[in-house]
Amino acid sequence: MGRLIILIGAPGSGKSYWAKLFDMSQHIMDSRCAVVSRDEIRFSKLQDGDDYFKYEDEVKKEYLNKIREELAKDKIVVADATHLTKKSRKPLIKIGKEFNVDVDGIYFATGLKECIRRNNERKGRRKVPLSVVKKMYFSAQEPQYSEGFAFISRKE
Repeated sequence: MGRLIILIGAPGSGKSYWAKLFDMSQHIMDSRCAVVSRDEIRFSKLQDGDDYFKYEDEVKKEYLNKIREELAKDKIVVADATHLTKKSRKPLIKIGKEFNVDVDGIYFATGLKECIRRNNERKGRRKVPLSVVKKMYFSAQEPQYSEGFAFISRKE
């Protein structure tokens, strides 16, 4: 049966690393899992010199469509993006309801210093400007069951 797992956390909090480990473990056990990464979609469109958010509307649309496509295949779908606010999570929870699957949230409550340290290790476009990391970190809203989550986990 399908399931939607929404990763929630600031840049550098460990979301994509967790998604890769989860994806590998599921494939080893011959389970059906799909990781949909908003950054991977974005980076596939950007050319050298493009603004990071140049294709944001297109990226968001493709991201949500890929999640729908994978849920339609009855997969466990990991939605890999920041999803820091209730407003940003609402469309995903709505999709989960459309497909009648449980929606889980994994909140990466990594401290700001660690997020900055990890982000500083990134290369190229993957490195998020410090001001953006801070802004996103401080805008985070911890997920609540009242949003429609079946399960919430907190990773420190």
